[in-house]
Amino acid sequence: MKFVFSFLLLILLAQFATATTPFKCDGKFYVVLVIENKSVLQEIDMLLNGTIQKRLIPLSEPQRQVTALGMSIRDMHLYGLDFDTKELLKIDAEGKIVSLGVPEALDMSLEYWAGDVDPQGTHLTVIGVDKQQGKDVRTYRISLFTTRHYAGVSSIIANVPTLMTDFVTDPTINATYAFDKTNRQIVSMNGSVIQHYQHQKIAPFLEGLFFDRNGNLFGYGSSSESEQSILYAIDKIRGGTIPIDIGAKGRYGDGCSCPHTLTFTRTITPEIVNSCDEITIHYEIINKSGIGRTISFEDVLPEGFIIEKMTNRTFTLATVESGEGTKLAVHPSIRCIDGQKCNYFTSKT
Repeated sequence: MKFVFSFLLLILLAQFATATTPFKCDGKFYVVLVIENKSVLQEIDMLLNGTIQKRLIPLSEPQRQVTALGMSIRDMHLYGLDFDTKELLKIDAEGKIVSLGVPEALDMSLEYWAGDVDPQGTHLTVIGVDKQQGKDVRTYRISLFTTRHYAGVSSIIANVPTLMTDFVTDPTINATYAFDKTNRQIVSMNGSVIQHYQHQKIAPFLEGLFFDRNGNLFGYGSSSESEQSILYAIDKIRGGTIPIDIGAKGRYGDGCSCPHTLTFTRTITPEIVNSCDEITIHYEIINKSGIGRTISFEDVLPEGFIIEKMTNRTFTLATVESGEGTKLAVHPSIRCIDGQKCNYFTSKT
C-alpha cells in the first residue's frame, strides 16, 4: 500500500514594527528608472510557464534619482541612495520613499551608481566613483539598522581601472558579479577586490543586474548607452548575453532582486510498503535566505506507523519534543544558519 505523509513547516521570522508595506521575497526583479523626468519602480515577474509580466509602481518622491538599489532580506524593503543628495532611502512595496539621512562618513564628493544589499540584509554596499578620473575608487558598506547608518570604507583593488554600473551576489555559490562599463565585462568582486578574466566582451550596456533563485544572471539595459529597455540573460561564466524581453524604456536603470530562499524537501524510501515493512524518511532544509532562521517542524504519520529512531542529524541546536516511540516527529526550534543544510534520517515501521 502506498502512503502519503503530511507535514507542517512553519518559519518563524522576527516581525519588525513598521508603518510601511514590505515586499515579498518571491523571485521578482525590480528596476528603478527615470521616465519622462520622473523616477518609477518597474516590477518584472518571470513566471514558471516562461511568461514575463511587468508593472510600474509610482514612487512617492518621483523627483529623486535613486541609485545603488538593493533589497534587504531582514525587513523586505528596498534601499538605495539619492544620487544628488546622497541620502539613504528606504522604499516599500507601494513605492513610498523614506529618507534615512546621509550615511555617516560617506564621501559626498563621489558619485554612487552601483550598489546592493548583502545576503544578510544588514548593509548596503555602494561603489564610489571619482568624477574627474571616471573610475571606481572606494566601496562603502552602509549600516542599514543603526542610528547614523555608518559607512565603512575600503579602497578598490583591481588589475585594471573599472567603472561598475551594478553588482549582485549569486545565491547558489555566494559569489559576487558586476558589470564593468569601462571594460565591457562581467567581473567578480570579493569585497573591494575586483578581478577581470579573459571573458568575451559584453555588447549591451547593462545598468541593472539580478539573480534568480537558481543562480541565473540577468541584466537590464540596451544595445547602446541610450534609454534602458531590454532584459538580457547573461552567461556569468563566459560573458555572453541574450535578449529575452522588452520592458519599460527609461534612463538610469538600476536593479535588484531577492533570490535568497529557504527550501524544504522530504524523500521517502521505498514509496510502496507492505504491513510490517520499514521505511526511511529523509528531511532536508537548505537555508540560502541570507540570515539564520528558527524553524518549527512537525510531521504526523498515519495510524499504525511508529518512529523507531531519528539519526544523522546535522543541526545540533534543535529541541526534540516528540519522536522515537511515537507517530509524531516534532522539533519546535531548529536553528539553521545561513548556507547550512539541516537534515536527518528518520527510520519508521
